[in-house]
Amino acid sequence: MFTVEDILRGDLDEAAAVAAAAVPDVVAAFDLIVPMVSSECSIPVLRRYYALADAAIRTLVGAPDGGISAGAPQAAEARLGVIGQMMQRDIPVLVWLAPTPDGIGFVKVVVDRLRGHFGGIPNQCVRARDGIDEHHFDWVRKALAGVELERTYGAPLQRAMAIFDLSSADVADVMGVTRQAVEKWLLGGPPSDRREKIGALAEIADILHYRLRPGTPPIVARMKSDAYGDRSMLEMFADDEHGWLLASVRKSFDFTDVA
Repeated sequence: MFTVEDILRGDLDEAAAVAAAAVPDVVAAFDLIVPMVSSECSIPVLRRYYALADAAIRTLVGAPDGGISAGAPQAAEARLGVIGQMMQRDIPVLVWLAPTPDGIGFVKVVVDRLRGHFGGIPNQCVRARDGIDEHHFDWVRKALAGVELERTYGAPLQRAMAIFDLSSADVADVMGVTRQAVEKWLLGGPPSDRREKIGALAEIADILHYRLRPGTPPIVARMKSDAYGDRSMLEMFADDEHGWLLASVRKSFDFTDVA
């Protein structure tokens, strides 16, 4: 079982080898994707790179702490969350600091950063590789910021689909697009002109999820109501009346004015 202690034990090479053995599929995928990112690449390549980096970081940061924070599980969980966020911000530069342009090199840098965050061990993989095209690096950095934004807006759609038990076809009806378009959004994020509507759908889903009994939100979302002109919430969304609906749902569960 791989633990956080394995990151801190021994030298960097030993720790990286243990970590790489814990995520062999990610390492193998990085062997193919990292050279593509380092040279000319496309947005789909960067989406794949970001997803792989995210998977590696989540797996390594989420490893059992091996007793390092024994007796304080909540504090340990909070610390791991902060470290995970710090590592996420590093994603655009990690590949450029890797000592070798492959999966092992990438994981070595991730472990190097984690050793610093967990144990205060000085970083060793801090110098950028030679021969990096500054213009390409700048493009990748900005493009990855866009990929992260896509993922940020894509998550609410997935959450709303789970809470309301919606299929891709259901979302397509609500958004007035094709099912294929929705499936593309789930992979790469929705376009900017759809984010407000998706955000409203996700917020209503969150409100009903926390305020109603389990299993109730899908029923409520499909139930016709006189207040909605004999329409359901999903039909209100299809008619682009999501702004009014969101305000109405917020007001319905706002108990701040109750004496």
